[in-house]
Amino acid sequence: MQDEIAAGSRLLGWAVRTDDLATVSDRLGLPVVDGRRVGRWTVSLRVREGEPVTVRVGFYGAGFVSRIHVSALAASRVDNQIVAVHDPDEGRAASFAAEHGAVVVGEDELPGLIDAVYVTAWTAAHARLVDKAAAAGVAVFCEKPLAFDAATAERMAATVARAGVVNQVGLVLRFLPSFRWVRQLVSDERAGRV
Repeated sequence: MQDEIAAGSRLLGWAVRTDDLATVSDRLGLPVVDGRRVGRWTVSLRVREGEPVTVRVGFYGAGFVSRIHVSALAASRVDNQIVAVHDPDEGRAASFAAEHGAVVVGEDELPGLIDAVYVTAWTAAHARLVDKAAAAGVAVFCEKPLAFDAATAERMAATVARAGVVNQVGLVLRFLPSFRWVRQLVSDERAGRV
């Protein structure tokens, strides 16, 4: 079923608990064109003839770093809509949602509403949240540091690879002039094997 959803560029799909389908449709204003029950989930597809697909974005975390990513999304050439946010601080989540026309949802509900997620929560929560997103087939952008130890980071990398989801770690330091200079030095064949 997931392959059917991803197969056509004009199809946009999401999965939600069957009893939540009407609520999600109402809250997000998304028409349900075709709903098929798959176990306890209903897979719904919207056909958007002749239109680019809007990427539905969610945030695990609604703090300062999330706001920086919102600015980057606004400047991007990708058609996107911030549709949902989860943050343990309910007031911060509500403020973020109101500012961006999104809904506040539970941690487990978020992956079923989106195509891509920014994981900007505390580092201790990264592995758990990336696992949830990958299991739902959601593209993942996880802020640095990925984890507190290499073993957890490697497990997270294996999880997204197994799930086959697009993923990236938010390490912007690689664009700093000092890091570019080090890269140039290391890449220079005169440096030998580094």
